[in-house]
Amino acid sequence: QPAMRSFAFSFKLIPTSSQEAITIKEIIKNFRFQMYPREIDVSPGVPIGYEFPNIYRIEFGFTGASNLQIPKIQYCYLKDVQAAYNSTSGGVFFEDGHPTEIDLNLTFLEYRALSKRDIEAGF
Repeated sequence: QPAMRSFAFSFKLIPTSSQEAITIKEIIKNFRFQMYPREIDVSPGVPIGYEFPNIYRIEFGFTGASNLQIPKIQYCYLKDVQAAYNSTSGGVFFEDGHPTEIDLNLTFLEYRALSKRDIEAGF
């Protein structure tokens, strides 16, 4: 069975204000929300299954480059969201308690395994 490819992306987010820290908090919350499936209830609070979570299309772009020479990525599910707070800044927070540094790591998994046809198509 062909293996499914996974992709990890790391971001260091350094807000310059409490408002930016709040925005980052909402971004992380949205990624976490999108990662999980929605329950299908047979009656309120009694799940019988799950709807698949949203799927992502990941594309690369670079200012001034019209044709990047890297393999494409199939549609992906968000598999994991990790956030580390103040990993290098220690106990420094804004006055309202928001961190001054966030390391955000996202892991995506393609929705299906690739075939030779996909490789020929640039994946």
